[in-house]
Amino acid sequence: MKYTFMSFLLVFSSFTHASFVCTGKIERLGLSPSNGDVHIQIQPSTGIFRICNFDSATGGISTDSCKSMYSTLLAARVSEKNVSFHFTESVGTCASLGSWEYPSSAPYFFEIEQNF
Repeated sequence: MKYTFMSFLLVFSSFTHASFVCTGKIERLGLSPSNGDVHIQIQPSTGIFRICNFDSATGGISTDSCKSMYSTLLAARVSEKNVSFHFTESVGTCASLGSWEYPSSAPYFFEIEQNF
């Protein structure tokens, strides 16, 4: 009985911590000079959403991390590489990230993928 209960908890907890990944080429990458927001749109699946801010920590992403992310994403755009953003939201899709706003949770990981 004890092992059955533990197995149930293990399976149930995997559903409560679901995540999703948005992958594609960067369609738009921009910076709002008036407030420091960095905006990105990944095709084919997202609207234009805010990812971080150059002037203040937002969603757990520091200003230094934001500047590093921006330069990395700029290199990915110039080289036409796919990027992937990993989010921890339990209910979410790439299409639900919103337009011109911050996602309800910041990505916990992003990467540039090798195009073959």
